[in-house]
Amino acid sequence: MATQDEILQRGIAAARAGQVDEARQWFAQVIKINPQSEVAWLWMSSVVQTDEQRVYCLQQVLAINPQNEMALKGMQALSSPPAASMTAQPAPAPTISAPDGVPLIDAGRISQAQRAAEEILRAIRDEDYLGTLDIAWAAPEKVQKRARPTIAAFSPQMMMIGGSIVAATIVIIIIVMIANASSNRQHTVSTGPVEARPSATPTVTPRPTRTPTPVGTVFNPGPTIAAADAPRGDLRYGRLTATPPYVSTPHPASPRMNDALLSFFSGNYNEALEFVKRAREAGDDSVDGYWVEGMSFAYLDDIEQAKLALQGGLERDPSFAPIHAGMGYVHIQEGSMAQARTSIEKAIELDPKLVMAYITLAKIELREGNYEAALQAVEDGKAASKSKYDVTLLVMQGEIYMSEGEYAKAAELGNLAYYIDPGSEEVVLLLGRSRISLGLQDSAVILLEDYLDQINPSSADTWVLLAKAYNKQGRITEATEANRRALQLSGQIADALVSQALLNIDQGKYQEACADLSESLKQNDKNYDARYGRAICSFALGDAKQTIEDLEFVREATPNKPDIETLYIQALVADQQWKKAISIASATYGLRQLEQEQHAIVLENQAYAFYKVGDLNNAFQNIEAALKISETGTRHYYRGLILESLRDYDRAALEYEWVLFWDQVYHYPFGKDLTARLEEVYRHMEPATPTPTPTVTPSPTKQPTQTPTPTRTSTPTQTPKSGTATPSPTTGTVTITPQNTPTSSKTPTPKPSKTPTPKPSQTSKP
Repeated sequence: MATQDEILQRGIAAARAGQVDEARQWFAQVIKINPQSEVAWLWMSSVVQTDEQRVYCLQQVLAINPQNEMALKGMQALSSPPAASMTAQPAPAPTISAPDGVPLIDAGRISQAQRAAEEILRAIRDEDYLGTLDIAWAAPEKVQKRARPTIAAFSPQMMMIGGSIVAATIVIIIIVMIANASSNRQHTVSTGPVEARPSATPTVTPRPTRTPTPVGTVFNPGPTIAAADAPRGDLRYGRLTATPPYVSTPHPASPRMNDALLSFFSGNYNEALEFVKRAREAGDDSVDGYWVEGMSFAYLDDIEQAKLALQGGLERDPSFAPIHAGMGYVHIQEGSMAQARTSIEKAIELDPKLVMAYITLAKIELREGNYEAALQAVEDGKAASKSKYDVTLLVMQGEIYMSEGEYAKAAELGNLAYYIDPGSEEVVLLLGRSRISLGLQDSAVILLEDYLDQINPSSADTWVLLAKAYNKQGRITEATEANRRALQLSGQIADALVSQALLNIDQGKYQEACADLSESLKQNDKNYDARYGRAICSFALGDAKQTIEDLEFVREATPNKPDIETLYIQALVADQQWKKAISIASATYGLRQLEQEQHAIVLENQAYAFYKVGDLNNAFQNIEAALKISETGTRHYYRGLILESLRDYDRAALEYEWVLFWDQVYHYPFGKDLTARLEEVYRHMEPATPTPTPTVTPSPTKQPTQTPTPTRTSTPTQTPKSGTATPSPTTGTVTITPQNTPTSSKTPTPKPSKTPTPKPSQTSKP
């Protein structure tokens, strides 16, 4: 587990690199470990989002050290407005007046009034649910009217005030209408795990504590595209009812299954199963019931029951295309891509207009990494349905872009889909994930809080994503609480356990994370997120074999992902699989979007593998290239090992002295080996060379950059992908390149007084 100093250095490195969201997380961890960390509070003040937060951080610094000069200057700067001559002040916004001369209410104030009204209305609605609301409303005809003095009626000031009150009242009335319509639709939510209780007494599900929006904050929805002639969904008139995806497939009508279909398309899968059971008891054994039953079990991750139900549907009506499409979905979850493709082809043959079949085909192509083919499947679905605004197809297309790391395109589609159907959970989740990936944590939080507060407070998936958004903001307490609610709602299902584990990974709690992930994998051993998460925490705990086992599953599902390949190479080196590490590293240099620091990590690990197999020439080249990107204690140590093997004892001694000095700060795992190494090197040096004391500060004394802990990639369950954007590859400083395979070139043996210049072998550019 990383030490407090290591976490602090990671935060500083992230802050200097402009990665403020990541930096906040690191500094929050340090402060949680040591609330008296003056340095952490000071750095935190540089990466928080508002002046109010900066003042708070600086106050903490001054409470620890009242003489901190930087904190004092910061407080002075924040408490005194800049001089007019130094900072150009923006011109005040013009007052927009209505035709009658009454000024309109500022948009910001209306927004604040709306959010305040929502809080009040929610409290009233909740009390109404519980039957504790004790308000005697006056009948309209009993309200007394008073005549106003004539002079007041014509007072301009009173007209302005009155106009504002009227506008605010209209806003409140509209919100009340929306709230009433919403409350009529939300009487079936529950606080516990989802159960089939169609007639249950309504209870209140905890809603999120709304995040106040600071005055002047500009809401950033992310990239958008023109809605053109797309239909607009409006929750004031009720949520849109999902259209069954098989309306084009001929099949007998089954009125008794209507309730099951409605529950299924509302996401209430346990309730749908109960309605199917009731319909069958009443004599309805229609094929719709088998489809609803099979897909409900599939979405509840009970694959065996799903297969049994769908197989029953095939026996009932083998010409019903949706059953074949459902079998294709189940085969995907099993990892049987060939069988899945066969089922989907049969579904399309039976019903070329079946949208679900094209979506499932896109999932197959996505699972196999065929992004272009996946997008083509979506386009074929749009052509078949003759609708370019089918929300399910838009969401699928957005998921493909998320897998490619095209987060801006995913956000565009998410915003368009949200315009069409703001009540769809799938739409909200896509848009939320894309905003988080673009760093738009604030707008993601508002979106997710609104959905949970106004639409469906029982959505475990939305609570999970909200926990992630809170975590990105550095709000660990709120993130933990949101994930706890997800676990309550989901009944400890795999996805919620994975979410809790990933949250623990972000906080460095690797033991707890591995325990949760292993438990989730007992339920579904093909869960991509769980496998990747366990690989990360296993590596952090030093279990290289478990890391390799999980990463090999992940690599098969999402090949050629830079972050995954980087961690895989590190695990291979830790497991002493030198030759395989060299081979995988050589292939990794050609990957698109390999980060510069990832490049350095691969170079470093391949250098050590070369050293272990005796290829000192390539080992020296690689470690030099890695050090040119960034200096770390590990890289200097490896360079010392290589130089010692090359019998360049003078330079090896300098490397070991450098590392020994910084070991006093960072406590490297190889620190105990340094003194013995130095003594061995000193014995080989010329007698005239004075023996330096290991505690002498080496030259140069530049502080090493800490090698970052591998970060997890956010990916949706059941559709493996890499969800973390990888920056475009950098160019420039690294001029020495490693060769593709280890060579058997002879190790140079230079004279002790001269530093060898390793001869470059045939190489290919990384």
